[in-house]
Amino acid sequence: TKPVKDAKTNEDLVIVTDNKGFYEVEDLPVGIYYLKELKAPTYTVTAGSVQYKKSNKVITVELTPAEDEPGFYRALWDNIQDSRLLKKTDIFTGDDVPDCLFEIRDLEDNLIYRAITDKAGEAYIPLDALVQGKTYTYQEIDAPDTYKENGKLYELNTEKHEFTVDYELNEKNELVFKNKINVDNYRPTRQVLVRKTDDKTGEPLEGCKFSIVLLNENGEPYVNQKGETVYLVKDAVTNKDGEYLIEKAPKGRYKFIEVEAPEGYDLAEQEMEGYEFEINDESPELIIFEVTNTGDIAVIALVCVAVVSVLGIAYVILKNKKKKDM
Repeated sequence: TKPVKDAKTNEDLVIVTDNKGFYEVEDLPVGIYYLKELKAPTYTVTAGSVQYKKSNKVITVELTPAEDEPGFYRALWDNIQDSRLLKKTDIFTGDDVPDCLFEIRDLEDNLIYRAITDKAGEAYIPLDALVQGKTYTYQEIDAPDTYKENGKLYELNTEKHEFTVDYELNEKNELVFKNKINVDNYRPTRQVLVRKTDDKTGEPLEGCKFSIVLLNENGEPYVNQKGETVYLVKDAVTNKDGEYLIEKAPKGRYKFIEVEAPEGYDLAEQEMEGYEFEINDESPELIIFEVTNTGDIAVIALVCVAVVSVLGIAYVILKNKKKKDM
């Protein structure tokens, strides 16, 4: 590997970040680059000063011909934790959310800093970028692009939120933000109505117990960072009308599993294995699952009957067999 040359001076390219923590490099040829910190900054604020240690990490950056938009690449100082201001969390799974872009502005709407959350969902602000006791706003500018086929997984919250800067010294005599900000990431939601009926009589079937589990990208039950399986609902039971309503079902891939059939009915093998479905930008506002008895027919079917655009309702039929008489 050789140092990258500055196109203007033909000397080794050495970059110095600005007071917003950014440095923009234009017209780099495609290829693999390595970014190494040569000098760490010192931040001085009203409450004291912090000298950061130089990081020994080497950041690898690969530019490909397919890239047609500017890329953000983050270099971390070894003790950057001292200046964590924002933390982003998925309110549904409880997991940390990386790659959220925030802007910090003063009350005159001047841009102060842009920050991107890391793998731990944390965004760091240089301590000298903000003035002790002064009020600023933070605003989410971009949510992570993790759901490309049918829109983004998260809702972009463009509302500006005010906060007042307050520094303190922690138990290690390190200067930190006292009022750290926790921000929840919300997914767009839909209503899901599960309805259990007898397909011969049309009568509602009370007592159908079922679970709906969130799936990961491999089609397996989603396990969050705490090691917990994430359910939309678990061991839910249909009421006397044979229904169970989920008011806010977040966007994602799911599996519907019938845990216990109503009295007089057996669970079919396919029902125990479950039926997969997805909630995305194409989904109507109300999704209806109908789980019906097929009498003596042992064939189990998952059928999308209709998507009614006017009413915004999707019907899905799940059929199970009736228990044979002894």
